[in-house]
Amino acid sequence: MKNMHVVRMVSAAALLLFVFMTAGSFAGPADMMAKDLWKAMDTAGKSTSLKSGSSSWMDMSKKGVDLFDKYKPLSDMDKQADPNYNPPGMPQVPTSCDEAKKDGCKSCYQDAYGRLYKLRMNFERLRALKLTTESFTKSAIAFGDSVSGVHGVAGLGWQAEKTKIEASYKNFEKAYKSKHQELVERLKGVMQDIDKCESQYYGEKDWYNRFGYMYYSFMEDRYKW
Repeated sequence: MKNMHVVRMVSAAALLLFVFMTAGSFAGPADMMAKDLWKAMDTAGKSTSLKSGSSSWMDMSKKGVDLFDKYKPLSDMDKQADPNYNPPGMPQVPTSCDEAKKDGCKSCYQDAYGRLYKLRMNFERLRALKLTTESFTKSAIAFGDSVSGVHGVAGLGWQAEKTKIEASYKNFEKAYKSKHQELVERLKGVMQDIDKCESQYYGEKDWYNRFGYMYYSFMEDRYKW
């Protein structure tokens, strides 16, 4: 039974390494991070002689299983990253278009709301990318630290690769903030266009300041880094 447990752990670790080897299929900063980590793990493997029954191997394999679990579908991380277009606390903004009563309002609102819905999707995609990249980066670094500790020489190589991974994550943070700024600026423009529709068809001269700005502020804060 003990040997079967060891085999299971080794197999899971092998699957994890397969993820790193095929990381080219993943887009974005996680791609660079995974490639850097694989290079370090390859170096560690060549520099270290481990027995499959040793506690060091078992510890390394378990951490590998934990990291591999980050890629499992329907995991807790996947659930957190699921789109949520009505998060708690989102303000409700009053707006409407009754074409029977206000001829021509449909075209005005339809364009603005079409762009708003696309922006909401992009904000959620941005949030999901941040969650998954952040989670995988932390787990990958923890895994690399664990494996590199088995052999001193391998540890030196890992520190250099770890620095690259951390730099890659910093670049991701900058890219995220830039995209966030772009989206919130577009969101402000959309809300102001709805304000114009409200003013034109319903005589609401201050819709953005009374209602639209609350929604804009909520979205800006929810998705910031």
